[in-house]
Amino acid sequence: MKVKITDINMEKQDDSTKRIRKDFGDIFQLAKSIESNGLLHPVVVDKDPTGKKLYILIAGERRIRACIFNGWTEIPVTVFSDMDDLDRKICELEENTIRQDLSWMEQIEAVRQLDALKREKHGAADQSHNSEGWSIQDTADTVGVSKGSAGQDIKLAKDLLNRPDLKKKVSKLPKHAARKIVKQTLQEEMLSLQIKRNQMTVSSDLRL
Repeated sequence: MKVKITDINMEKQDDSTKRIRKDFGDIFQLAKSIESNGLLHPVVVDKDPTGKKLYILIAGERRIRACIFNGWTEIPVTVFSDMDDLDRKICELEENTIRQDLSWMEQIEAVRQLDALKREKHGAADQSHNSEGWSIQDTADTVGVSKGSAGQDIKLAKDLLNRPDLKKKVSKLPKHAARKIVKQTLQEEMLSLQIKRNQMTVSSDLRL
């Protein structure tokens, strides 16, 4: 179905529903593609619980911006009804983890948030194979990567969240290079801290 763009509320509702995308990239290129090929994937909306608009945006803000650039007043949508804030956020994150136009930082942050929210919704699985709840394997299956890749991405996202200085330092590097630098920096800092606290001694050979 199509709805008027002005009927869609694109404002974030609270911190739990804050959108993952920070950089909307080259809107002109996307607008040009939509003009040539049409909108291949409808945006996802739900009924707006705030009453400000008819619908609230769950996923597809960049597509809406590109369509506005093209002069569209209406846009195809998929309506998901009766979703709470947690479900809306999970839906947005699941879509974003499979998008190809996100930066690697946005992608790993989407995976981190998806894993955290799924655990909040379903409970965290323990080490038992018979345990119910959400596990890192479930996250990996959802985003279509190996368990190891999902775990590495989540750890890197957590490290960058806790260390804005490192995030700025590696922001323009490829993900594999950024992961190496972050890991090395944190290991060096931990080693220095242990030496400072006299938890580790350095032999004379190592000092040379």
